[in-house]
Amino acid sequence: MKNVEKRKMDLKRLEELVKDNKRLVFTNLKPSQSGMSRTFNIYAQTKNGLVDITWLVASITENTYTNKGKMRIQGCGMDMLFETCYQLNSAWIHLNNLEYTHDNQYNGLVETNYDLI
Repeated sequence: MKNVEKRKMDLKRLEELVKDNKRLVFTNLKPSQSGMSRTFNIYAQTKNGLVDITWLVASITENTYTNKGKMRIQGCGMDMLFETCYQLNSAWIHLNNLEYTHDNQYNGLVETNYDLI
């Protein structure tokens, strides 16, 4: 597990970026050669336009941040984008020492629906 304090700092940065709009925007969803992972970029819609938050999300969720600036999430046969939102909300709950409930999972840091571009 990565440094919890660094993840908390990154989480605070992300909370500030998404406070006005909890929807995330995903781009360039690509399967790996083996089909067992996906790579993509993640953006937040802010007052100043789209901001690349891929590295923040990778840090918070402890997923791989590639040398091409994309996040890699392991698995296949599932909705990777929903999984990313789920992982972010789970990290938000855990790092803020909140009790896990249906309400804070689905009304957490980000919306579990998202936009693709």
